Amino acid sequence: MDGEYEDSNANVSVVDRAEIPRNADEILTIAGDSMEPRLHKGQQAFIHHQPTVENGEIAIISIEDIGVTCKFVYIEEDKIRLVSANDKYDDIIYPIEEIRIIGKVL
Repeated sequence: MDGEYEDSNANVSVVDRAEIPRNADEILTIAGDSMEPRLHKGQQAFIHHQPTVENGEIAIISIEDIGVTCKFVYIEEDKIRLVSANDKYDDIIYPIEEIRIIGKVL
């Protein structure tokens, strides 16, 4: 198959260039429901890679030994409080050294 590619597991979507925010670095698919109704499971979100965000902004965060999540971020002294938009989830608090902010959700 010269010049062709086939993969039955591939999931490809086309995004209109006019819908892409100017400073977007990456597009991610939201995996869970913790940010509903703000962001829905399966929805795509654009992010701008940056190591910090303002309190109350939505970010993609890497939690040491746990994984990656999308939450509202609040920095409180030496801790970070991660807040879901969905009321059925409690806030989670981690020591600041266990968190790495990947980027801000645009």
